[in-house]
Amino acid sequence: MNHADVVKRAQKAGVSTEGSTLEIIERMNHADVVKRAQKAGVSTEGSTLEIIERMNHADVVKRAQKAGVSTEGSTLDILERINRKELEKYNY
Repeated sequence: MNHADVVKRAQKAGVSTEGSTLEIIERMNHADVVKRAQKAGVSTEGSTLEIIERMNHADVVKRAQKAGVSTEGSTLDILERINRKELEKYNY
């Protein structure tokens, strides 16, 4: 994909076409992540990575609620509880 193609995609996505190809792609990616975050009901503030981390955390919290484990703590803490509960089901 060349710069002109990226500019066309950026125009369709409604993001700025200023800067390098990589900068434009990063803005398009951020805009896509923001849309996904809005659908997921999480804050769209911050960097693309911060938003993705919040979406991931929200997903893990939903999984924890389904599994019946505590949703307190970090994403990793919650995942460990989910995994422990799953292992207990199979007597591991």
